[in-house]
Amino acid sequence: MAPVGERLQATVLGPVAGRLTGRIVVVPPAGLHTLPWGLLPALAPAQLSIAPSARLWLRARSRQAAGPVVFAAGPDLSSDQAEVAAQASRYAAACTLSGPAATAQTVAAALDGSALAHLAAHGDFRADAPMFSSVRLHDGPLFLHDLDRLATPPHTVVLSACDVGAMTAVGMDEGLGLVTGLLGLGTSAVLASTVPVNDLATLAVMDHLHAALAAGASLPAAWLSMRRNGEADPLLAATAAAFTAWGC
Repeated sequence: MAPVGERLQATVLGPVAGRLTGRIVVVPPAGLHTLPWGLLPALAPAQLSIAPSARLWLRARSRQAAGPVVFAAGPDLSSDQAEVAAQASRYAAACTLSGPAATAQTVAAALDGSALAHLAAHGDFRADAPMFSSVRLHDGPLFLHDLDRLATPPHTVVLSACDVGAMTAVGMDEGLGLVTGLLGLGTSAVLASTVPVNDLATLAVMDHLHAALAAGASLPAAWLSMRRNGEADPLLAATAAAFTAWGC
């Protein structure tokens, strides 16, 4: 994994890599939104986030997290409902939806006004119609355009489904997909994978993520904890790097 990260870094960052320290926000062109930024060695020790634009990043920073914590699980996960059950216990009075209770309508209603929403569900990215990108729930898909009807979008969203971080470039600067759609609706921070991930390895890295989030860490800080705690195991390291934190 290290040689891949080094080649990516040399190509994308070049000599700038040696000058990056502290808290880092990257606003890349649309074609680089889905680069696995967590693989780049210069960014490994950083609290890192990717933003579609400086305007969205500034707006995201201005919003305070408030509201309930929601966990929802979709069907056909090899880990069954273990991910949701294990992590929801970290939060007082978390709302947990799984099995027949996790319908598109009930999950959307629970997300409205939430401080943190974790969706453990397979996703579908529609390059031809990004607003129809979705996560699969018990009774069918929850589409991005369904979330556009929420009165208050969730503050922070964790998407542990495969590939839901995918997006399609529109011109030089704009990428369209589920993640950028959520940020455009007003969500402040999103964690999602840009490549397929192993369900069982995801269980382990999500444990590190939520340990940090439940202790009050920001999403970029929690993603950093997730990457650091997986360093000793190649599968966990690759899984943690497959995710990216967007927003603030």
